[in-house]
Amino acid sequence: MSAASPSPVAVTATSLVSSLGIDVEAACAAHRAGIARPSVLDTYKVGTLDSATGVTVHAAPAITHGFEGDARLLRLLEVAFRRLVRWADRDWMQGRTGVYASVPHVDRLFSGLDLIPDVAVRAKERERWTQRTEERGGSPDAAAWARHLIEKAARLAGLPQAPVVRGLSMSGHTGVAEALALAHRDLAGGTVDFALVGGVDSWIDGPTLQWLERRGRLKSPTMPVGLPPGEACGWLVLESVTHARTRQAEIAALIGGTVTDREEQTQLSGQVSVGRALVRILNGVAPAAGWPAGAPPWLVVDQNGETYRAHEWGCALSGLVDRFPAFQQPTTWFPVASFGDVGAATGVVQACVTIQAFSRGYAPAETAVLLASGDSGHRTATPVLAPR
Repeated sequence: MSAASPSPVAVTATSLVSSLGIDVEAACAAHRAGIARPSVLDTYKVGTLDSATGVTVHAAPAITHGFEGDARLLRLLEVAFRRLVRWADRDWMQGRTGVYASVPHVDRLFSGLDLIPDVAVRAKERERWTQRTEERGGSPDAAAWARHLIEKAARLAGLPQAPVVRGLSMSGHTGVAEALALAHRDLAGGTVDFALVGGVDSWIDGPTLQWLERRGRLKSPTMPVGLPPGEACGWLVLESVTHARTRQAEIAALIGGTVTDREEQTQLSGQVSVGRALVRILNGVAPAAGWPAGAPPWLVVDQNGETYRAHEWGCALSGLVDRFPAFQQPTTWFPVASFGDVGAATGVVQACVTIQAFSRGYAPAETAVLLASGDSGHRTATPVLAPR
């Protein structure tokens, strides 16, 4: 398990594009009110032959309509950049700025083969994977693909200079937390003055929905414990507290160091987790979170309706009660209820709803911990503190 960094960094700007719109404040207000905007995607049917219906998704309004794959991600990235350019001050665009991004794994559609119950379908998928690997001569240059996508989106959004991508993660839900850890390192070392940390993902295209359905993970009338597919992109502008105060920037929140660990019983392997890694990271983040004795901890959790995650979460809570009795009734927020599951963008959605709670005065505590679990075993806990 990795330990948290002792020095928090300042958040001075945010942007968010999601099914709740392209304005971060309006989206987070809708989330607070319990609003969701699901829609039916008629181009992908789920259910039985006699009663097939379009799948319910949480799609961004208008901007991604008609796009799939990389083009859909590009639209989300471009609009999130545009919103940041429009509403944030321009210092981060002119100074030494590094970009740290969470993106979907380039080979996601060939993962989780052990979850496919149909032996024939599983064998066919393995054959397709082998054939694709042979055709391209090995693994793709995932970093080059991600950099190209981010640079193109920045150019379309009108950024004055190409972003310098210094860190990438493709671990899914935990990707933004891992990108935050990389940004912490560079800010502490003086390598950059600003860190642009964000994530982008979309579950809403034909091949991805099929991937979810074949693995029993797509929420539908016949699979009530699946995940609700969504999409999002967002950015956080980070800088050291000293740097922010020197230029008299408004600090929206402070983000402490991320605690990371790995769970051996991963979701993609078809095993069941009893939450040992979650217990370790919550114990590890406790000093930075500074939970008052007896006060319920505020946790922003990436539960998405899947049985694997629910079982792990319940086991983890049981394992924490002896040390922290308040974990019997923690204050828990589940952004997926409003945004859907947004994959690699999960961390930025968690951060934005937390930061807006501080800004608008409805935060239930002075510190929130953002919890995330990756499909391949990554686990992260990131403390977010009210500005002071």
